[in-house]
Amino acid sequence: MKNFLLDVWVVSRRESQKLRTWKRTLMGFGWMGFMFAVMGLIGGGFNSMMDFSKYGNSYSQFFISGFVAYFVAITGLQTGANLILDRDGLQKLFMVVPISRMAILLGIELNLMYYMIYYLIFFSVLIVIFKTFNIVNLALLFLFCLFVSTLFLSIGIWLSTMFDSVKTSEMVMGWINIVLLMLSGVMFPIQVLPDLAQKIFYLNPLTYIVDIIRYLMTGFHEFDFSLSITILGIFGFLSIFLGTYMYDKNLRK
Repeated sequence: MKNFLLDVWVVSRRESQKLRTWKRTLMGFGWMGFMFAVMGLIGGGFNSMMDFSKYGNSYSQFFISGFVAYFVAITGLQTGANLILDRDGLQKLFMVVPISRMAILLGIELNLMYYMIYYLIFFSVLIVIFKTFNIVNLALLFLFCLFVSTLFLSIGIWLSTMFDSVKTSEMVMGWINIVLLMLSGVMFPIQVLPDLAQKIFYLNPLTYIVDIIRYLMTGFHEFDFSLSITILGIFGFLSIFLGTYMYDKNLRK
């Protein structure tokens, strides 16, 4: 167990050294500035155009809570994709040392926790603005976002191993980002859509992630909480297992 934790720490340190601390700090605050700009421009604009009271207090709250979920997901997705693109670099050296693939993934996730600090700051500011501050919900948000980033880290690894060309992988990831944004309830309530469209949304795991994060931030949700947790638990287990397996298989090529 001690060696496993040491392996996780070594991988995390390796990942953290890719960017200097001041650059990562700048990126974190830049992200927060971008999110507040999105909330003000898009959310504020639609607030003045429609009555969104039955879906929360305002469109700003509805949209930004969903957009946060989307951003956490694609951060994990892109990190997983970049891990595969690094297969010809230092990651290849892991094949000659006795280190588990799970330790590698957890090391990457530990490095992602640095950015989660900025998510936590952002969440704190938002729920104060939304007047829904609750320390328990804030803690649950942080833990749930760690789970989401791990889930999509595994999905990113799995998807990237399906393509030999870097350009093809990047193009597919771009399309997936669009699909995740448009078919997950980030921008509009799912219940207003036709039945066929709703069934398509139900196949997207981000739909349930958006609903949980929106509930924790604003109190509004469209699905039963326990159902969403169950679906994500099953999907998360399968994704992490598959991502670890495909990563190990890819390194052995």
